[in-house]
Amino acid sequence: VSTQSTGSSGINAEYGKQWYQRRVRGEYTRSIDTTAPLSKVILEQCITIEPERAWALATELKSAKQIMVTSKRAAEKNTVQCVVSHMSASEQRRHEELSARGASTWITTLPLQEHGFVLNKQEWWDAMAMRYGFELEGVPPTCGCGKTNSIEHSLSCARGGFVYMRHNQLRDLTANLLHEAGCKDVVVEPRLLPLTGEVLTLKSANNANDARLDVSARGVWSPGDKTFLDFRVFNSLAPSNNTLPLDRALLKHEDEKKRVYNERVLE
Repeated sequence: VSTQSTGSSGINAEYGKQWYQRRVRGEYTRSIDTTAPLSKVILEQCITIEPERAWALATELKSAKQIMVTSKRAAEKNTVQCVVSHMSASEQRRHEELSARGASTWITTLPLQEHGFVLNKQEWWDAMAMRYGFELEGVPPTCGCGKTNSIEHSLSCARGGFVYMRHNQLRDLTANLLHEAGCKDVVVEPRLLPLTGEVLTLKSANNANDARLDVSARGVWSPGDKTFLDFRVFNSLAPSNNTLPLDRALLKHEDEKKRVYNERVLE
């Protein structure tokens, strides 16, 4: 029985087949090139090998392996660039996020109950759908704020509370880890000292008497010194962020936090 695929699914299947064939040919070629020095010695059927030649053979094999690794990485990089070039703008941004350092650590993290790392199957399905941009099942079509519901909207809407939940979870987890790491005087939402006549130079600086940050602890960078930490959780696919490269978006939010709190903390 033969079938013929049509539409985008057929195109994707054919592209996947071609990619697999190219990868197999590339792996075979690199294997032949890497083992060529050793294959030559085997074909000679020498019972013993002189020490000088053995050393030269080991050096040649090491060099061939390094060339193979470099060639393989270059081929993989070219493949990724080719695939990314056919993605939409939102898909490219999602790929940029997933390629960032540490973005996939949670998948291989031990499921420790005490840290809330245990996911049931529904949470796992939802996490995978959010990771790869699939639609979530069972989500109401309209948000509580009245707008059309979607993953991107849920990550930005303050009405539903998910922004605050994600922020507070990160805050509490960091405080617990600092305590486990041996830091002293770990405080959640510590109040800053009130101003007593000091004039802050930046207009954006927080000069409220009840100003507070997310976490403070002693011994983070050096013994006895007090460190203040403040977090911001943002949606990189939001219109205010998706026009910037991910690294620049991160720096933008970091700079905003510094302008608000850095001078106040140092005072």
